[in-house]
Amino acid sequence: MFKFGRAKPAGTRTRPVPARKETNGNRKAGGPRLATQAASRPSYLVVSRNADRQPHSAELTAVHVSIHRRAGGVPYGAPRTLAGRQVRPLAPAPGHFAELFDVTWEQVSAALTALPSLDIEPDGAFSWSVPAALGPGPIDGQLYEHRERLWRVEIKGPLGPRSLDALLAAAGWPDVPVMLQLVPQGIVLDEVAFRHVLG
Repeated sequence: MFKFGRAKPAGTRTRPVPARKETNGNRKAGGPRLATQAASRPSYLVVSRNADRQPHSAELTAVHVSIHRRAGGVPYGAPRTLAGRQVRPLAPAPGHFAELFDVTWEQVSAALTALPSLDIEPDGAFSWSVPAALGPGPIDGQLYEHRERLWRVEIKGPLGPRSLDALLAAAGWPDVPVMLQLVPQGIVLDEVAFRHVLG
């Protein structure tokens, strides 16, 4: 069974609540703890851009994406338009989402902790007040593991090229290929296509 971070109760807090210690040594199953204030956060679309920016602005309002390891042989689907840009999504089979990263929970947690202004909880929930030099923020996220190895990373928030690089590097990229699922729509992109959508 996959082991997840403990789910955050519905509420208005944007910071993760520390997890209670599990007596069996495992992280308790549950969904990502990403509840936020509706009044202060945008709705999470595929990619929503600030209204006062040009359509191809690199500054995004928000994304909601799940980062997975990309297995060999994942086919491509039919081309389509996302955020005004032509891309060719991947068409992974259910088994392709079971691929694990090479890094352990402890390794990816340590890599994220080394990022400036990033706080991570024992259950893998993290909040990153992204420095201006790395792009817009803040970004909320959740690590998921299986058999002590990273399974996927789910993130919500504004995402720029440099902050994306930092998050992917914590999972072992560029040595390990990735695919990124736009969660609200269930659309999966390779890294190049995702960056194209980001602008």
